[in-house]
Amino acid sequence: MLAAFPDLDVIVSTDDETGGRVDTDGNPDVASGDTQGFHGQTLVLYTTQSSYGLNGATLGLDAGKRITSADLFASWLGDSVADDPRLRADLTKFYDQVGRTQAAQASVRPLFGADAAMLDGDFAGAAKCQPCHAEEHAQWKDTPHASAYKTLLDVHRHYQPRCVVCHVVGYGTPKGFKLGSADTHLVGVQTTQRGW
Repeated sequence: MLAAFPDLDVIVSTDDETGGRVDTDGNPDVASGDTQGFHGQTLVLYTTQSSYGLNGATLGLDAGKRITSADLFASWLGDSVADDPRLRADLTKFYDQVGRTQAAQASVRPLFGADAAMLDGDFAGAAKCQPCHAEEHAQWKDTPHASAYKTLLDVHRHYQPRCVVCHVVGYGTPKGFKLGSADTHLVGVQTTQRGW
């Protein structure tokens, strides 16, 4: 982009993984990623999806209003920052719409995908095991595994396939947990008993 438009003041992009040509000791080379900062007179900034927060820059301008400096910073949105109810509702709606798309669901492979029995099997759920294994079931109910799906609900990530796959049973398989399902018998990290 810079080669085609050398007079751009700033580029903001989400894609910092794209390869680019760079000079290494006078020899052309290909880099697997790019760094933020000035490339010639153009400031290149990247947003990331890897953490909860906002990236920003305080800019310095010259008399011609060209960017001459940039102080980059990140503001992390931890538990001390309260959710805005209206914004939270919009985000939840967005996650719901995106998470339910075929592309989003297909982007996450089932756990244990090399195990044909896991891919094609039926999953009973912990409640089905309880009558014969009451002691084990009671012990499991007191572990974080039993409420693993609730942790996603608490942080509004229950529509993100990359999160859901590890917090339920059989996600991505024909008879496993389905995103957006009201059926909760396969939520949580639990036994994967098949064949019922």
